[in-house]
Amino acid sequence: MYGFITEGMVEWLQSRETGVTDLEEVVSRCKAAGLSMDVKYTSKQPDEETLSILAIAAEVVGVSVEDVLFKVGQHLIPPLVSKGYLPVVQSLGETFFIMISNLDTMHANFAQVYPSMVGPMFKAVRNDDDTITVHYYSSRVGIAPFAKGLLDAVATAVYGLSMTIDHLKSREEHGHDVFHLTFDNPLKAFGEDEGSKTVLLPRKSRVLNQNLILSDQSIDALFPWHVAFDKDFKIVSLGTHLAGRFHKSMHGHHLDDVLRLVRPLATRFQFTSDNDYDETSVVFSVVNEKDAEPEIRCPITGKVYRIPKVDDERIVQAGIAALESNLYVRGQLMYEEEMEALIFLGIPCLSDFEEMREHGLTLSQFPVHSSGRDMLFAATHSMATIESGKQLEKLTTSLDNAMKELDAEKDRIHKLLHSILPPAIAESLSTGVTPEAERYDRVSILFSDIVGFTKISSSVPPCEVMDMLNELFSKFDALCEKYNVFKVETIGDAYMVASGLPVPTPHYADNLAGFAIEMVACAEEVPSPLDGEPLRIRVGMHTGPCMAGVVGRKRPRYCLFGDSVNTASRMESTGVPAAIQVSYAFVKSLTVRDDWNTMSRGIIDVKGKGKMKTHFLLGKKHSPVQLSPPDASETKPVSNVGTPPVMEYGSVCHSPMPLQSVPSSPRLVGGSNFALIDIRSANTDHSTAAIAAATVTQEAQPSSAVVTPSVDETYYTIQVDLHSDLITVPFAHSDMSLSELVEDIAVAVAESTASYRLFLDAQHKKMLLPRMSLRVLHMACVNANLIKATSNVIKVYLGKLGKLGKDTQHLFV
Repeated sequence: MYGFITEGMVEWLQSRETGVTDLEEVVSRCKAAGLSMDVKYTSKQPDEETLSILAIAAEVVGVSVEDVLFKVGQHLIPPLVSKGYLPVVQSLGETFFIMISNLDTMHANFAQVYPSMVGPMFKAVRNDDDTITVHYYSSRVGIAPFAKGLLDAVATAVYGLSMTIDHLKSREEHGHDVFHLTFDNPLKAFGEDEGSKTVLLPRKSRVLNQNLILSDQSIDALFPWHVAFDKDFKIVSLGTHLAGRFHKSMHGHHLDDVLRLVRPLATRFQFTSDNDYDETSVVFSVVNEKDAEPEIRCPITGKVYRIPKVDDERIVQAGIAALESNLYVRGQLMYEEEMEALIFLGIPCLSDFEEMREHGLTLSQFPVHSSGRDMLFAATHSMATIESGKQLEKLTTSLDNAMKELDAEKDRIHKLLHSILPPAIAESLSTGVTPEAERYDRVSILFSDIVGFTKISSSVPPCEVMDMLNELFSKFDALCEKYNVFKVETIGDAYMVASGLPVPTPHYADNLAGFAIEMVACAEEVPSPLDGEPLRIRVGMHTGPCMAGVVGRKRPRYCLFGDSVNTASRMESTGVPAAIQVSYAFVKSLTVRDDWNTMSRGIIDVKGKGKMKTHFLLGKKHSPVQLSPPDASETKPVSNVGTPPVMEYGSVCHSPMPLQSVPSSPRLVGGSNFALIDIRSANTDHSTAAIAAATVTQEAQPSSAVVTPSVDETYYTIQVDLHSDLITVPFAHSDMSLSELVEDIAVAVAESTASYRLFLDAQHKKMLLPRMSLRVLHMACVNANLIKATSNVIKVYLGKLGKLGKDTQHLFV
């Protein structure tokens, strides 16, 4: 088959309400089955593939294959009209009946242009009740519903008829189906007015000049391919060119020795003026002498059988001869009363000049009046045009595929470019324009690095270091998209982020602050390849003006310049592990400063900047992700002129939570006036999401004094749920960290717990990170109403770090 059936199926699917979804499903299933739907109406497609595609469409839509064939026939008109075939159909006849009668002529002419076409045959008979009986012959068994749908579509779209088609019988073994057509307006189908019918005059009455008599030589010159045979099927006259195909005289020979009927099939040879083949195109196959045996192959059924001896008025069901190389002649068959013979007047049916040469013919053997020469030129030109169209379609398809690949490659390049450059900058570069550097007055900049990275990189194979960095930075990249901040670059273990450029945003500092908080939490989810302990990072942030622009042409980079970049870098290098140190300029740039928990670190020396007042960012109010204040032992001393070095924590604390004094932790060394705060208060939100670390503000001590915190000896009983087994750890000191507790459990269960974490719930959704002390945990549980303030028994759950879900909350980083 040619691709027009597949095009009709696509047209039908697209006309349905769920057409887009159904068509995508059909294309997907066909692709999985190795079937291609990318065919054109002039492209040949094996029958098996076409029927398999129709079967898949039937399965997707939920109907039978017969229904699909009928619908395809009904929806084939739009594709044919778009290809310019509507005038061809309209030229077949002014009425529907005449059009059906001339369908064979159209198929015969199409066969010249489409050599691989095996067209069906239609024979229309008008009944006494003004209905039409259509005999349909096809070598393709089961294709009859398609013909029904096509006839229905042509009647409606071209002739404005409404009709009912009944399938009277089907003879698949002969490829013969019979349709009965009933019309709402029968006379319109035959082109007749209501109450009157056109009556044809007898043949003799239509003769204009009865005195015209032609000699045998004139008849042979006009019709050199004619043949006449009597009621015994004996040849009584044979044209010169047809006779020249044989090495002996064929006069008196049987018709089967010269010609074999191709179409119409089931033709009754009637030696009367009133016959069913009058004004019908008839095609014969010229028999080769070497293949003159009566065994032939029918093109309709594909069967090979032997022709019986012909009798008077026999029904001929022969078909095309077995050899496809036979010469075909097409013309008109008529009865001559005076000779009592049937006369066939025709010419060779050829598709191109190559076929003409193969049969040993020349143009001079085509009578001028027959237009055979013109048809041959037209057929050759049409084939050349179609071949050019096919080549153009192939080129177009190739270009379409190339454009799709190019678009896919451009999308991939754009995504890659957007991943390393801001979208606005990437769009400018993609158009060949290098944007000029710009100044931004308010930009927040972040730097981070991994604590102990030098030791890790020198002690661990490079591939493990790369895997660690890839896992860590992939988490950071996801957070960049979440908080709409721009990743500037990574150098080694350093990660640089900016917010507020190239597109300014009013909440640039808040976005970067939220990113930094989760950044520290995510880092502790990645184990160190050195010892399996959670990674800790230092983070520093600053807000100020800077210049930004593209540097380089071959590998362009978006770079930031200015003192603000240096200051942000100093905030990171002078920071402490697992903490976020920010400048006072950054604190002021927060949209609502009181929405954030911050703790003043005091005055520190910053290289290149001198003394600066810095702060630690702990988290946002009511957020489940909070950072506990850094240990004082991990901070650097601050030099004050004329006084001993002291740690100046707690001079200013910006926290919306109520503050109360509590005894300082015994772990704090001399010189620190920093302690955890008791947040048990009636005004405090007691939900788990509100659990947070806090700091205490104490009166500023004289610079010459060293404050020694008091000692509060408290012990807890810890119950650890491990796979529903309860492990009790008694007399756990309040200053014990959770990581130390996990190590004690590892000794108890004789199992490595490097990849384990403690959780506040059995579902492992509220993770307690290792640096938390038992004192803070106890206060958290009291504040969340999990235990009473007087209780020293705390229950936690031990779970695998690798099984964390997306909804896991990080508490008390």
